[in-house]
Amino acid sequence: MRSVVVELYGIPGSGKSFVAERLIESLRQDGIQIGDAGLRLSKATAAGRIIGKFGLVMRELLRNGRLLRPIFSFVSAAGVRGIKRKSKLVFNWLYLGALIDLNTGRNQIIVMDQGLCQALWSTFFYAGGGADLERSVSFLREVLSMLPVKDLCVVSVSASDELIKRRISSRVRGHSPLDRDLEGSWQRATEVTKAVSKVIERLIALEQNCKLVDIPNHDQGIAEQELNRIRQALGETARTGR
Repeated sequence: MRSVVVELYGIPGSGKSFVAERLIESLRQDGIQIGDAGLRLSKATAAGRIIGKFGLVMRELLRNGRLLRPIFSFVSAAGVRGIKRKSKLVFNWLYLGALIDLNTGRNQIIVMDQGLCQALWSTFFYAGGGADLERSVSFLREVLSMLPVKDLCVVSVSASDELIKRRISSRVRGHSPLDRDLEGSWQRATEVTKAVSKVIERLIALEQNCKLVDIPNHDQGIAEQELNRIRQALGETARTGR
């Protein structure tokens, strides 16, 4: 069985988790079964997150170990330096694959506030902001072919620079590069965001089962009409759960 995957993409602080939670609430009101294991795990204690992620990655390696080769090759080819950083990125890619495999079956739609495109953002960031468009698109297509994904809907979340910086400065549990060094990382982060957006646009052009929805996330939060645009992109699945 294959599932519809909705993943939120955007620069850290744009409001991906907030939009994901609103979307989940909206879809569940219609009785649609939603897989949101990633969001739930992100709210666990630090120890709980580590144990949970490690267990899921080990499970994924046993069930879908073929993912490791293309992921390791892509991260290595991207020029990521340092064994520790490279290992973390490979681990994160495997974790996301595990979330999709775990949530498929009993859920019609999987909603991820951190998905494959966000993992690509992290890979590009730690590779120094460089990006090989065609290699990145080819890699994503290969990974998607190995996962039980029926359709992929990428929701690109944007906000003003001022709002993003204010959110990052005020949050406590952030784990992104911007949380560690907002001013020093800002230019690279914006460049990487643009680079990944080009990859997404190219992927959408090549894959009929992939869609893109651009969503602005303002101070007032996400408007109902924006949630409806995501639902329209999901089509029949958002109406019937099939």
